[in-house]
Amino acid sequence: MGAETTEEDATGSEGQSEQDDESELYRRAREHAERGELRTAVDLYTELLLHEPDHLRARNNLGYVYDRLGETEQALQEYRAALEMDPDNVQLLTNVGASLGALGRFEEAEEHLERALQLDRRSPDALLNLGLVYYRKGLYEKATESLRDAIDEDPENGMAHFYLGESYNRLGRVEEAMEALEEAVQLDPENDRAYYTLGILYDRKKQPQRASELYRKARELSDD
Repeated sequence: MGAETTEEDATGSEGQSEQDDESELYRRAREHAERGELRTAVDLYTELLLHEPDHLRARNNLGYVYDRLGETEQALQEYRAALEMDPDNVQLLTNVGASLGALGRFEEAEEHLERALQLDRRSPDALLNLGLVYYRKGLYEKATESLRDAIDEDPENGMAHFYLGESYNRLGRVEEAMEALEEAVQLDPENDRAYYTLGILYDRKKQPQRASELYRKARELSDD
């Protein structure tokens, strides 16, 4: 479970024209991406950008598709190209920061995410990804602060609850960790890692039967 980048929201300071957004290649690329046909989507976005290199949404969405393919370096390249067109775009700054964080380039990631938050203090995506950077750096107290802020803005974000629980766990704050992780599995019942960590915490609370149930659930999900 890695960084969270976003498709479609990078509309630009002035936006794309409706004609551009509804171009045939753009529409087809989006449809293929939505169906999970990611390589076809890459080909179509690439073809579109040969004709319209300044198509901001297509550039951002191509980065998002590369992210879904696990090709983070390529995603970062596309996000950076989009950011050059619109340097104050909060979503693009967040996507660049998220990709840098996933690549372990934490200082650069922080720089972009903090810039995003200067522009929009309440951006849930920027707050979440900054929390992930702090978590990966082992700065668990700072991670909890950023992740709580992200949850305040987007209470239904299962990833934010999960990493908040993991951060509390690293800090030895068991009750708070359990509360956050219980919420995480409610929001994302397929998160095997959340079930596993909950099992560990119930073991610490000397509730082996409940711990065993959670370990079993984690195994079932990871085997699927």
